Amino acid sequence: MNVTSKEYTKRNKYFNYLTIDLHNNTEEDVKKFYRITNRFIKTALSRKGKIFIHASDLQLAAVVAMGYMIGVAKIPMKQSLKQVLKGKTEIAPHFMKQI
Repeated sequence: MNVTSKEYTKRNKYFNYLTIDLHNNTEEDVKKFYRITNRFIKTALSRKGKIFIHASDLQLAAVVAMGYMIGVAKIPMKQSLKQVLKGKTEIAPHFMKQI
């Protein structure tokens, strides 16, 4: 999953891609993307696949991952936050409000 507005070379023969144009700013509404990102992650995991969330800012990848953990996997917010903080990232208050 590409959570940036940057283009890159895709290896469609080997991977399935989802590109979301998400920016790290206080006006960004990440909630509007949860339905599609959660469905993409859920589908990949149900097929025994793996997910790599590429983002220009680690915080954006963490926000998308937490959206899945809380919304689909039903992992409590405190526990999902603990998981993403293992990646040594912080989540800005404007994104925490949307999670």
